[in-house]
Order: sequence, then structure tokens, then C-alpha cells
Amino acid sequence: MYIPKNRIITNLSTQGNEFVYKDTLQPYKGNYWKTFEDKYYTGKNPNETPYKEIIKIENVEDTFDNLKPQSQFAIIDAPTPFENINDGPYQEDMLIAYAKLTGLDLSKPNRKYLPYPTFPEPTIDDYELGTFTRYFVVRANEISYIELGKEVFDKIQNQDGEWEWELYIPFTIPWTLTGEKVEVEQTNRNIVILQEQRLKRRGLREFLKGNYLKFYKP
Repeated sequence: MYIPKNRIITNLSTQGNEFVYKDTLQPYKGNYWKTFEDKYYTGKNPNETPYKEIIKIENVEDTFDNLKPQSQFAIIDAPTPFENINDGPYQEDMLIAYAKLTGLDLSKPNRKYLPYPTFPEPTIDDYELGTFTRYFVVRANEISYIELGKEVFDKIQNQDGEWEWELYIPFTIPWTLTGEKVEVEQTNRNIVILQEQRLKRRGLREFLKGNYLKFYKP
């Protein structure tokens, strides 16, 4: 196969933990070359045959962005089955084997959206009603809260396949806006404590910084 020299970069090399063979998902170490389409092949250049296509293992640490869908598989975002093996770090071959067994396609990663924080603003109608709904999620495996807008909350609540809903527990809080100051503060505090009890986890009070008069108007 002839490829113009201005369409490829040759004589590159990798020391491992960066590429796997596309067909076998086995780790690759050695020389490689790259096309203008961001495809990678073994060998120093196209003249070294037979060459095989290799693909990059995406690193979540480099690409993580709450506003963008994330990769289905990454070395540092290791599958939980390996958490307690020898109390040591994850091994690359274990992760690649896991990807094969579970059908993760490294060449076409299934990217999903992550919930991102939104700061609510009660409307005039909310103040006339005296209350409005605040939307949250908490990580299923840790005490980490995010306040959401209703649109994103609905995606997680409805288990939308384009979102990482499995990682989060959604919940809402009816938040009092108007009334006697002391009563409003106590009402909002009580509902937060009640929600912690329902979730069977703490930390929501700290996440809200104990500000039970947020959005309050006399």
C-alpha cells in the first residue's frame, strides 16, 4: 500500500501501556507509524510488512470532562473486579483481558455523559408558591453530591442509555423559599436530615454548607 509521505508520521515508538493490537487487544511495545486519519500501525513505516493496526488506550485522567461523554474503558478507571487482588496496582494484561471478556471495544469506545453541576434559580412563580424542587445525585459508591438541573436529572432518573446513570442515585428536595425566617430554616434543615436518612448516608448537610436559608426571601 502506497501512502504519500506527507500523510504519515514514521519512526515513532512506544514503551508499552499506550497501545494494544486492534484484533487481539494484546499490549504492543515497539515502533509504530501514524496516518493523517489518526490511525496507528506497527513497524517504523509502511514498508515494514506485514504491519498490524494498533489502537490507543484512552486515559481518563487526560480526557475527563464532566460536560463530555467519557470513554468506556481506561487504564486508570479500572474495573471493580480487580479491587482487592493482592492489594496492588492494576495490571494492564488483566484490564485488557477484562475488556475482551466483557465485550468492550477499544477501537469504538462507548462514550457516555456524566452529570454536571447546575446552580438553580427560583422563578417568580416559585416564590409565589413559596417552594421549589432542587435536584441532586449522589455517587453510588462514595459520598459525593452534585446539584443538577431538571433536564439532566431526568436523564439520570429515567436511566437514559447515553448517560452514566448506573453510577448515581438521584433524589429531590422540596425547598421552602418564603415564610417566617426561623421556620423556613428549620423546615429546610429537617428535610435535608430526612433525606440523609432515606439515602442511608451522610454528607448532604456539609455539601449544602448548612445554608438552609439559601434563596430565602422574607
